[in-house]
This record gives sequence, structure tokens and C-alpha cells, in this order.
Amino acid sequence: MKKILFAVLLCSFPALYAQDYEGYTTKELNLQSEVTFIRQQKYVAQTRNGNLSEGARIGNLEEISFSKELKKVKREVFTDANTKYETDTYKYNEAGLIKEEIIIEEEREFRIEYKYNRRNNLLTKSTFNQKGELEEKVNYTYNKKGQRIKKRYYDSVGENEGIEEISYDEDGRMLEIKQYWNGAFDWKQVFEYKKESTKPFYRKEYDNEGKLDKKVTISYDDLGRVIKESIYFPVSKSRDVNTMKYNERGDQVIFKIKRKRKTVVNQKFKYEYDDKGNWIKKIEYEKHIPKYVTVRKVFYDGDTIEPRAPKKEEDQLANGSNDSLAKSEM
Repeated sequence: MKKILFAVLLCSFPALYAQDYEGYTTKELNLQSEVTFIRQQKYVAQTRNGNLSEGARIGNLEEISFSKELKKVKREVFTDANTKYETDTYKYNEAGLIKEEIIIEEEREFRIEYKYNRRNNLLTKSTFNQKGELEEKVNYTYNKKGQRIKKRYYDSVGENEGIEEISYDEDGRMLEIKQYWNGAFDWKQVFEYKKESTKPFYRKEYDNEGKLDKKVTISYDDLGRVIKESIYFPVSKSRDVNTMKYNERGDQVIFKIKRKRKTVVNQKFKYEYDDKGNWIKKIEYEKHIPKYVTVRKVFYDGDTIEPRAPKKEEDQLANGSNDSLAKSEM
């Protein structure tokens, strides 16, 4: 669990420690207007007679339902139009905070329970298996200012596996995170800020021996989104540079990774939007070549939700017999 958490830290530093769970509202998912339901499928991009279209399916069909309060209440994943692979349901408390997730994945089932204090700070996150037995638990501790200062990981029998400690400066900005696992020091991160900024521009990461592992310099756009990370590795004396760019609607249009001055990832995204401002087609380019097309249907309050395409129609889509893509926006 700790390794997964650490891996996603890079581009999601503020949200990760503020919530410890994924986005549950249409706003967090960058959806506009009163969306009630979305359905999306990814395809291989193919070109026929000069027209770009969807080829063979990649991955699973995903459907997400939202409440009138614009919160995610259900997520279903299908391997095809008729075969369900996963069902996730979400419940919220009176404050609108997630209180329960139920994840049913083929023959496995998990329930995640969230509990909060009077200030709506997350106190515990407990995961139970389909027999109702505790699998793992995380406890959270806060200071008088409501800032999280400690996170404790427990296994299925209540044994403490890990501890995460967080410290802040006088302005409430996170200065340091330390993690201990099975009683031993595991890793540490130290943050630095520019004057009056609430987002770190510099981060040092240390390994379980206390040796400096990475130096990360972070740049943001005017809306506070990460647009560049320069990662220096002292041991190998090498550098990675991650670059991100967003359009006016808030959707990512560029993602690049340079490793030792060589571009190893060069992705560009173009979108087609509906009249509400939500994308309904996303084209992914790698090294300027169209690779994938994601088709998304967005339904709003009052719309009738169309049934999933029958298998015959899906096979037609996989053969590229659909209409060519309409104009896209980058």
C-alpha cells in the first residue's frame, strides 16, 4: 500500500494529503454542468482514406453515475457490452464527504469505510473483505490547527505496520514528511517554498538509508497546476524532465518526459467537445502520430441514458466502420 501511495505523489502533492482518496465530484473530474452519467471506451486510432477513426477496443468500457449533488455514486466496468467486470458504489455523509465505498471485482469484494471528526477531518480509513473481516486500517492525527501530523498504517490483526509524520512551518505549509515501516526509517521528503507561495517549488527525497535520492524542482501555471518537474538523481548524476500543458478548459494537451536529455514520452491530446464544454472524444498522439481515441458519451439532467452498444455494433466499431472524427480542439 505505501509504495502505491508514494508513486502517485509526484503530480498530486496537495490533493493526496488533503483527502487520501480519489475525486468523487464532477468538479474534481473536470466535468462541466449537471452531468448525471458518462460512458467511455478507448480504441486504437486508425486512418482510412485520410479519415481518423476508432479501431480495435483497448481495455474496458467504463460507466460512471452521479447524484443530483454531482457526486459519483456508481462506477461500472465491462469487458464488453454484456460482461461486467467491476462495480463500485459510493455513499456520503451529511457533510457531503465520502463515508463508504463498496468494490465488487469479479469474485472479490471490498468495503472501505471512512470516519471523520467534528471538523470533518478524516480520522480512519478501514478496508474490509467480503466476509466483513478487517484487511487494513489507516488512522489520522491532527494538530490544533486541523493539519494532519501523523498517519498510522495497521494490518488485519491490528499490528502497526507504518507511521507517516508530517511537519509544517508557521504559515501552515508542509515542510517535511517522514515514513517508518516495520519500525525502520523508510523515506523522507523535504519541501521548500517561494515567498508567500503555498505550493512547493523544490522537493528533496531521501531513501531508507537517509541518502539523497532525488531533487525535484516544480513549476506551476497561473491556476496552480503542475506544468514542469525537473528531477535530478545525485547518484547517477542524471536528470528527468516532465512537462505538462493544459488548454483553457482544463484538459491536458501535452505530456512529455525527457530522460538524460532524450525524449522518451511525447504525448499530445486533442479533444472534441459537446455544447456544455465536456469532451466527448480524445485523441492521443505519440510522437505526432495518432495512437488512441477515447469516445465518451455524456448525459445531463433530463437526458435518457442510451443502452450500451450491442456486441454486433461494437464489432463494427472495432472494424473502423464508424464515421470519421469531427473537428477537435487542442
